[in-house]
Amino acid sequence: MSFPEHPFPSTIPLFPHHTQVLSYLRAYASDLHSSINFNTQVLSIVPSSPSPGWTLTTSRTPTPTHYDAVMVATGHYNTPYIPPLSGLSTFPGTIVHSRNFRLPQEFNGKKVLLIGNSASAVDIAVQLLPCVQGPLLQVIRSPAASTTPPPEGIKVLPEISALHPDGTVSFVDGAVEADVDVILFATGYLFTLPFLPEELRLVTPRGERVTETFQHVFCQRDPTLCFLGLPTKVIPFPLAQSQAAWVAGVYAGRVKLPAREEMEMWEKGEVEKKGSGRPFHYFGFPWDVEYLNGIEAMIDKAEGEGGLEPARWREWERWVREKVPKIKKAFGEAGKKALTMEELGFVFEDRYIEK
Repeated sequence: MSFPEHPFPSTIPLFPHHTQVLSYLRAYASDLHSSINFNTQVLSIVPSSPSPGWTLTTSRTPTPTHYDAVMVATGHYNTPYIPPLSGLSTFPGTIVHSRNFRLPQEFNGKKVLLIGNSASAVDIAVQLLPCVQGPLLQVIRSPAASTTPPPEGIKVLPEISALHPDGTVSFVDGAVEADVDVILFATGYLFTLPFLPEELRLVTPRGERVTETFQHVFCQRDPTLCFLGLPTKVIPFPLAQSQAAWVAGVYAGRVKLPAREEMEMWEKGEVEKKGSGRPFHYFGFPWDVEYLNGIEAMIDKAEGEGGLEPARWREWERWVREKVPKIKKAFGEAGKKALTMEELGFVFEDRYIEK
């Protein structure tokens, strides 16, 4: 997950605590503080007229400011997505989204239904197990497709058919669970761009994706507006590094973008492959590796030399990316203290060897 030329300290665990990741990011950004306006809300971003570029209004500067280009890097982990389940509005129990999950002790002795099976759901389940009234109930959309049995203490259930005013939850296979105290949604997030004007309605009506982008980055209508970090199910720091290097090359006039028609055809092709909803920005292995390699290829065509450095993933990085689930499982089984993959039996050579 490290940025190029800024490795994680060798003294921290292979899967670091979130406080250690925060320290890492602060160290990475330490020489940029003078260029950052903290505690500042962007109120609006509108196209400048008649000159090209963008006019920004912020809470710090009520007088609008002109910029030649704008890079939106606001992320997508802020607005929770809660699916519209039947009976949700009248369910008497507590409704929580993973965004607001802080301490597992808040659920001591409660009957909890966890919805989701992505990374956040898995992490939350591990924390909840010692606290909740067992078993922990977990809704997984396709439980039959799972290749591994659930951990001890978890009861896997299929999709919910309805919630009821007496605290009962019924499921599509006919199962019923009574007296559910808490429903915890680990169901992801929505995209929001509230600072853009009505004429730039780039987010789908249900907030599932950002439209009219080229390679998930450049606005097709006006590439002086771009977005960093839209893809999900990726290794975020190297991806952000590569996207930023590509944008820098384009805005410096060293890397050329294709014509708008070609950018629109790219988006049309992606919609045909992935659909126009939430999966549009989904990657996962090996698609994220191929995406990084594609950006690297575009940057390597830049005019001039130096100054643009994408994350260059080679065989070692690809091998690690593929093995992350197994490595993380071994890390947990070994007590979450290992500092290297070799300690866990994962050794990379020309062809990897698992001891």
